[in-house]
Amino acid sequence: MGIRLGEQGEPNQLRNEGRSSNLDGLGFQFEESMSGYLGVGQSDPQKGLERGRSENTQLRFNVHIRTEDLGRFLRVPDHSAELTGTVTFSPLGGAFAIRGGRFNLFSVDPLTGTRQMIYAFRFTAKDGQTYYLHGHKEIHDDRGKLDLVEDMTRLFTTVYRGEDEHAPVYGAGELYFKLQDAPALMGTMRVLGAASWHQKLAAYTAFTSFAYGALRDEYLKDIRLFYDTQYENLILTGSLQKDDGSKVPFFFVSGIHDKGFPWGDNELFWDVLLAVGDGQGGYQRYCITDRVLEGLELDSERGLYRYSGPLFAVTEGYAASFSQMRMRAPHLAACQAEFAVDFECRTFDTC
Repeated sequence: MGIRLGEQGEPNQLRNEGRSSNLDGLGFQFEESMSGYLGVGQSDPQKGLERGRSENTQLRFNVHIRTEDLGRFLRVPDHSAELTGTVTFSPLGGAFAIRGGRFNLFSVDPLTGTRQMIYAFRFTAKDGQTYYLHGHKEIHDDRGKLDLVEDMTRLFTTVYRGEDEHAPVYGAGELYFKLQDAPALMGTMRVLGAASWHQKLAAYTAFTSFAYGALRDEYLKDIRLFYDTQYENLILTGSLQKDDGSKVPFFFVSGIHDKGFPWGDNELFWDVLLAVGDGQGGYQRYCITDRVLEGLELDSERGLYRYSGPLFAVTEGYAASFSQMRMRAPHLAACQAEFAVDFECRTFDTC
């Protein structure tokens, strides 16, 4: 199945918490350093840490993290920024320039639903070989354990001998951010391109609020006094024109929902729902939900929605659960879809 929705639909875009568009086009940057031990020949970070300590094979990187569009960085779910700097590892010959680096702040692991902070980059060592470093912090509250500081400061790190994570593993270990370096990190934060100090303050506040909100929702969810959630949800209704010129009604919903969404069972989830008239008074029904849907992009500030990927046709009944989709239940027929929607968005104050 392939459906393309163009600009002529009748959009009714709903969201519960707007973000100011005056952050669009503003740059934001900061600097960070992490160091620890990498065990050559190890693929498990913990074992690599132990081996690296015993052999004194320390690894360190000093990075500059920058986004050219803070508004988009805060809105789009992967929260991706450019990462540059240097990495130092004596067994490979010293210090090397980082290239092709990326940083993701609180993006979601599609397999576990856990938020992560990702640092990934390539470098060319003294032997002329390309190496790829991938490190992640697991932002997850372990019950009965005060692990916020540990999670925010420990980076599980793997280095591959090649261009990406499909190359052979060279070594693994753990790197750490030192808490005493936090004031220095804060001091390197810069807003670029602000037209006034009001706009600059708004940028600092938005970044800090986003970071605090993600940590609050993960580590303080059991002691919150008020219901709080944030999500983006696109709702469209109207008619679709078929190849033969006839028109049928449709109803479309797709969103990106954080933990705390009313029917999310305290899970992060993304979804796509579509009902298309069958020309006989009924509807053909399609849906999919998962922790992360690759190929889904929703940016309500810029009026852009894209999804290219799988859907399930519901051949019987009116419901389909996450587990049924995973098991490919008999009443769900797999198909492919492509949606491209451009719309105009107006932001309204919430009550």
